[in-house]
Amino acid sequence: SEVDFSGVESGRAVDLLVRDTCDAEYGINVFGSQQVDLIGNRGRGFSDAAFYVGAISSTGNGVLRVTRNIGFASNRGIIVEDSAGGRIRIVGNRLNNNTAAGLGPPTGIFLHRSDGVLLLDNRVRDNGRFGIHLDPDSDRNRLFDNVVLRNPGGNIRNEGSGNCGARNRPNSLPRC
Repeated sequence: SEVDFSGVESGRAVDLLVRDTCDAEYGINVFGSQQVDLIGNRGRGFSDAAFYVGAISSTGNGVLRVTRNIGFASNRGIIVEDSAGGRIRIVGNRLNNNTAAGLGPPTGIFLHRSDGVLLLDNRVRDNGRFGIHLDPDSDRNRLFDNVVLRNPGGNIRNEGSGNCGARNRPNSLPRC
């Protein structure tokens, strides 16, 4: 990864431009950490994700926020993986043109084995396969006010259980 937050209680990355300059899989990596804020960053050109959040089991007394970032020209814009516990918020991000070959189907936001994540007010357009993909092991996630358009494999692919939402465009989720 270009920027790494592994095993930390707190941290912030604000207004960074991260590009794959050293064959990195991730632009900003948040792994096994707690209260980390990724705010207003731009990530481009990664073989897995511009912004990666993984192995989160607690956010302490706070929130892990991925807010107002732009992810493009990577394999996936944002991945949340192997995370359940604490408060993870994916809010106000712009994820476009993630069409690069890489470790999975090109997608705007991918939740893999992750539960209880809030996705709010994201704009996810023109990605290679999916806009937002909730895999079969991602449950009880909530999606509100997201605009997910022109993703050829599906705008919102919901394979998990108990995922719900409202005011998404288009809205293919049960109402919360």
